[in-house]
Amino acid sequence: SFFGTKKQADSLDRLLLSKFPKGNYVQQKKIREKEQHQVAVAPKAKTIIDTAEIIKRLRAEMLNEPVTGLVLKDTAGNEVHLGSAELIGKVMVIDFWATWCKPCIKSFPAMQQVMEKYKNNQQVKFFYICTMEQGNAINNVKEFIHKNPFPFQILMDEKTTDMNLYKAFTHYRVDGGIPYKLVIDGKGNIRFRTVGFSGDDEALVAELSTMIGLSL
Repeated sequence: SFFGTKKQADSLDRLLLSKFPKGNYVQQKKIREKEQHQVAVAPKAKTIIDTAEIIKRLRAEMLNEPVTGLVLKDTAGNEVHLGSAELIGKVMVIDFWATWCKPCIKSFPAMQQVMEKYKNNQQVKFFYICTMEQGNAINNVKEFIHKNPFPFQILMDEKTTDMNLYKAFTHYRVDGGIPYKLVIDGKGNIRFRTVGFSGDDEALVAELSTMIGLSL
């Protein structure tokens, strides 16, 4: 570099500070340090949520895809009937994920916030389908939940004999990667599909909450 090694640069820096305390170098150094401090302590920019715009956009994007029920098992081996009589009239939010999927995991705190908003609404149910898991799927999920105790109802996707596809992934016609979310209304129609996670918790909470509200 221009100043040579870091040790030489530090020596020159001390020399300029002591010999020319009011010089241009020192003044510019103070300005840079102030700017760096301001950046370091500056609060994260708050996401601006335009609820009216979100509702308008999502109304235009609403789907109406009939889908039949499906039986999967939870991590304890118990069968869970998605689309059973007890779920008729209720909105189902289905989140496809895997323990190796970093965006999936990063979205979980926001998903928990959405669940918290609807915890007293028995008309909304959340299901987390672990799909495309590598290795021992059930052990992976149990270990993950032990370390990250999210209050999720987790179901296990199953490999099919057809080209190593996955039962739920195929049944719900998932057309992208994960995380992949579905919102299904009480009549058994898929109303929304979303793929990916931008990293913005507030945006996810606002959009998914609106999707649920429009599907009720």
